Amino acid sequence: MIFFIDQIENSNFPTPILPMPMRIDRVLSKLPIVFVFPNERTVLSFQGKHYTFDYSRLYSYLITNLLKYTEQKYRTLFYKQLTFNLVEHWWEESKKLQSSIHSFSEDLTYILQSYLKAYIEYLSTENKNPKKTIIRHIDDIIAFCNERISSNIIEVDYKHNKKTKHIYKKKGGFIYPDIIEADIKNSVKGKVTQKAFVPMLLYDDLLECYLFNKKLIDPEGYEQLEDAKVPESNKKTFGIFSKFKRKKNEKSDKNDGTENETKDISIDSKENSQTPKDVTFEKIRELVIISETTDCKTKTINPEKILSDIDITKIFQEII
Repeated sequence: MIFFIDQIENSNFPTPILPMPMRIDRVLSKLPIVFVFPNERTVLSFQGKHYTFDYSRLYSYLITNLLKYTEQKYRTLFYKQLTFNLVEHWWEESKKLQSSIHSFSEDLTYILQSYLKAYIEYLSTENKNPKKTIIRHIDDIIAFCNERISSNIIEVDYKHNKKTKHIYKKKGGFIYPDIIEADIKNSVKGKVTQKAFVPMLLYDDLLECYLFNKKLIDPEGYEQLEDAKVPESNKKTFGIFSKFKRKKNEKSDKNDGTENETKDISIDSKENSQTPKDVTFEKIRELVIISETTDCKTKTINPEKILSDIDITKIFQEII
């Protein structure tokens, strides 16, 4: 699971960190999520001080938002409260797993670095206009997603060997996302298994989320992206996937309102988002460590330590 820092505050998430994708269905089904971690620590210097993320707090906030959203949808769809036993089981299974998708780790490093750069740029300007720096960050990630999709390459470990795979195939004007397998290690059992995933859908979703933010806070700039920067992937030329979406839409169009709507726990968080409030950097202040020494530059990222620092009981108590 990869995540990004959203810039738009709404009723569900105050300047949220959202998982990509928002897989609340896996929580409710007690199916583990494989977390992705940066391949290196982001450290930026400003006015003699060194800025980096508190990664334990960062991931704790990620889990809090995921479970908060899960609990809200669970109440809406099933009219009952999420149970701690369900959450605890999901968490214990998830934190055992380690990803070996090198490209996702590099992507996450870039996204976090871009956001921290935007924050430092905000601190360094006299007028302190967060909107301008956030827009530049959004443009940076949109361009980054376009470049990653255009490259059509992803690196993973498969059966203990590093492999380079294609993200999609092109045929007859359509893009057909490839299904890729990668090694997933269970740190408790010490076993490595292969799990399949579709990277193209993740990149497209990530791009769509940043385009959505762009449209909300910079509508004029968004219009200019329509032909210049939005790639084929965002035009929904997804072979068999586009056919599935058309059938789903046709089915919903035929619903005259007399039938009960199917309960769908994979609801897109953007569908019901309210009018955004002011763009702000307030949340990042809680997630950043400021040091006057260079010690933070030599510290490596320890995924097991980060996950072990997360108090799932405390998080559950906060969201209920």
